Amino acid sequence: MLGVAYASIWNGRGAYAWTVETTVYVAQSAQRRGVGDALYSALLARLRSQGYHLALALIALPNDASIGLHKRHGFRRAGQLSEAGYKLGGWRDVGLWQLRLDEVTGAPPPPRPVEP
Repeated sequence: MLGVAYASIWNGRGAYAWTVETTVYVAQSAQRRGVGDALYSALLARLRSQGYHLALALIALPNDASIGLHKRHGFRRAGQLSEAGYKLGGWRDVGLWQLRLDEVTGAPPPPRPVEP
């Protein structure tokens, strides 16, 4: 496997039904070869077609490669959580990044599920 990208529900409450948290992982042997960009492009297109409004990404810091990937896809830094994750033997700050997926300004229809 070269990599995987997926989205999950960000918050189970009804008001947040249009917001997802995205994740992308690329095998070390496949990094810097465009795999992450291809996976993210496909995922974000799918989320847009399903009617989602906002994509969030949580990035354990430091992680310049992941920040660069998210910036290339239009994500903007929204904040930082101090010591929110434990990884590689220590507490890590986590950057919060967001991407608006649509231009809907009024009451949106519910997001559509993925079709098989």
